[in-house]
Amino acid sequence: MRADLQRLKRDSDPRQSAIPASRPAKWKFIVPAMAILAALALVAWLNPGGLRDRFWSKGASSHIESLAVLPLENLSGDPNQEVFANGMTEALITELSKIKALKKVISRTSVMQYKGTKKPMKQIAGELGVDALVEGSTIREGGRVRVTVQVIEGSTDAHIWADNFDREYKDILALHSDVAQAIAREVKATLSPEETAALARKGTANPEAYDYYLRGMGQVAIVNELNLRIAMDMFENAIRLDPNFAEAYAALSSVHTAVWWDGFDRTAQRVALAKAAVDKAFQLRRDLPEAHLAMGLFYYMCHLDYDHALREFEAAQKSLPNNARVYYCLGLMLRRQGKREQSIANLTKAYELDPISVEYASQAALTYSVAGNLKESVRYYDISIRLAPGSPSLYATKALVILGLSGDITQARAAIEPALRLKFENYPLIAYCRDLIDLYAGNIQDAIKRISSESWEPIEGQENFTPRELLQAQLYGLDGQRLLERSCYEAAVKIIMAKIKEHPEKAAYHSALGIAYAGLGRKQDAIREAKAGMELKPAGKDVGGYYQIFVLAQIYTTVGEYDEALRLLEGPLSKHKSGYGNGTLRLDPVWKPLRDNPRFQALLQK
Repeated sequence: MRADLQRLKRDSDPRQSAIPASRPAKWKFIVPAMAILAALALVAWLNPGGLRDRFWSKGASSHIESLAVLPLENLSGDPNQEVFANGMTEALITELSKIKALKKVISRTSVMQYKGTKKPMKQIAGELGVDALVEGSTIREGGRVRVTVQVIEGSTDAHIWADNFDREYKDILALHSDVAQAIAREVKATLSPEETAALARKGTANPEAYDYYLRGMGQVAIVNELNLRIAMDMFENAIRLDPNFAEAYAALSSVHTAVWWDGFDRTAQRVALAKAAVDKAFQLRRDLPEAHLAMGLFYYMCHLDYDHALREFEAAQKSLPNNARVYYCLGLMLRRQGKREQSIANLTKAYELDPISVEYASQAALTYSVAGNLKESVRYYDISIRLAPGSPSLYATKALVILGLSGDITQARAAIEPALRLKFENYPLIAYCRDLIDLYAGNIQDAIKRISSESWEPIEGQENFTPRELLQAQLYGLDGQRLLERSCYEAAVKIIMAKIKEHPEKAAYHSALGIAYAGLGRKQDAIREAKAGMELKPAGKDVGGYYQIFVLAQIYTTVGEYDEALRLLEGPLSKHKSGYGNGTLRLDPVWKPLRDNPRFQALLQK
């Protein structure tokens, strides 16, 4: 309203008119102008609801370094135009994220929770931790588009600036750039020449191709097989309409990579499709940051080539300084390389940019646990649980971290208590966690009674694989039931061998087989399998390889090779307690033969 009033005032001012007017015509404009000015003066004097402070406080606004673009409202009355409104929101976020002067631009996933919200602007800004909010609306009718945006200061709820942008739909990409640059200008974010050029650059001149691209990007916000397949079709349609649409090729490559990584299609052809699409993106635009991101994902997920992936993510970050996904991927890569502090910095930054992402918060929690920082790990698990209280794995993982790092049985039980109240007791990781807590607490009979009535699926992660029968065998062994112990170890061997036959390249299967062989007394077979796991995931290349070394130390202890076990614990594992901690060493019965050894006691003091 303020923008329209200012425009009307300007247009009715005879000094702004390029056409001389007769005296009657002059008064024709002056009278309504005076009425408008009188109305504005009345509003300024009365200040109803703080309107004067909100509309005319631009000069008092502080320097803005962070903002969030709230979902633009669809004013067309046509539900089918929601895709356009959402796409315009995402486009603005993407464009503003390229500006380095803005230290934080909240990602799309976090702002979409406010679609249609009635929350006060001040409250939203506080929840997102930003200096300012961008809100507005879109309407698309025929071949024209109108976008209205305004910037609101978060701390005061004051309207800093507002304007309308009216364009033909064929100029939609230029509209994105115009709006983003206008917002940047009003919040005093200085653009470098490179950033100005990047904002002005068009990905495609075909509006229909861009429509398909936006629809595809909307699908990948929630990753499942159906959404990935739909997104694939959308990007392929965009490319069909514009074979030179580099961003669409990059997005298509990332979808092919995700389909392979998530196990929906593990064929060599899928990997080849991912590579061909990203290569085409680079052929069209050598400097395209989205192509660097897609190539990084390809190296990471399809080849576990962390060095090449890291270089690609770093290249993407230079041009996408506010892209949460880039920080997230960088954090994962750095953790793989054992650079824990740098990994934490990137993962917490990703969460800061996307503060409703359970994925980002939980990965920050995991990395803090790998670094041995129990306090911060628990804090981020609590954040994750607050964001997704219906996710049982978060309660269990928090309990396992507490158990492994501190060995605090009471605190670990308290961590899973909310999950039990929510009736998650039959969820595999919750059941495993309860049994493990009883094992560590020495409640062997309680654990045996419970696990004998359970039928949970194997617990599987990137580093470990634990069939129920493996834990059950350990419990029977501690209770002196040798026949049942052996029977469970043999059952575990069959389960693990079937997995190795399907995926012989996975280190976790070999290390699990080594544990089962050690329980059966097959010493050489156990050591061989554990070493095979170490070769498949070398610690020097992947921090997860230290877990494989830990399993070998566990096997050496089980088969009586105590000096060899201590050599590993004192050497390569002394600074890399990935997947375990002093709580595990102190409570897990596996380590009982070493407990009185002075060298082992010294390890527990570190």
